[in-house]
Amino acid sequence: MKKIMLAAFTVCCLSVQAQIENMSGTMNKPIAEIEQYKGTQGSPYFLEEYKSGTIIDKSGRVRNVFLKYDTYKEEVELFNDGKPLLIDKNIYPKFTIEFIEERIGKKVSYTFSNEIKIPGLKRSKYSLVLADGQNMKLVKVIQTYLNESQDSGYGGIVQPHRFDTKEVYFLLNAKGESMEVKANNKSVLKALNNDASLKAYFKKERLKIRKEEDLVSVVRYLDTRGE
Repeated sequence: MKKIMLAAFTVCCLSVQAQIENMSGTMNKPIAEIEQYKGTQGSPYFLEEYKSGTIIDKSGRVRNVFLKYDTYKEEVELFNDGKPLLIDKNIYPKFTIEFIEERIGKKVSYTFSNEIKIPGLKRSKYSLVLADGQNMKLVKVIQTYLNESQDSGYGGIVQPHRFDTKEVYFLLNAKGESMEVKANNKSVLKALNNDASLKAYFKKERLKIRKEEDLVSVVRYLDTRGE
């Protein structure tokens, strides 16, 4: 049985690889960049290892791939015969990534898009869609910065460069207007002009927004009531 499963996995990998080699809108990642982050503390990748997922072109065509997302350079890398390929973000504006979320012990799938327009962000910036309703959406933007060491530190020891990452949440209404929010009741109410019915909802449900999942549940509520 193990041999059969291994053979099936090998065939699958070879099939995906063949598709990648014949795929338009991909390019080799420069060799000089493959170990570009060596010696830097932290990581710019959403997930360090390649995971199964898809890339979606402007026509909606979906391709199965193995990929990882560089949140610093805003690049999506595909795994191909041990070498990374980069996708053209203009041709493939969306991608999904699937993995086992250890915190909850189950498989999850996340969708990223660079077609969501948020003032102040680059047009090519990918956003993670957390709640995608008709009237209200919630997206998360992952912003990664490289802090470059400018001194040698104590005793002449060179301090390494370091990646710092922060997550920013935005509400988007049916008009396409975006509002930055934090994971707390006060921030959400302020973004929505201290909406009276939302206040009542918080009180009735005794809801205290503290984490991402709470934001998602509130946005789903807002969408169902037709905000």
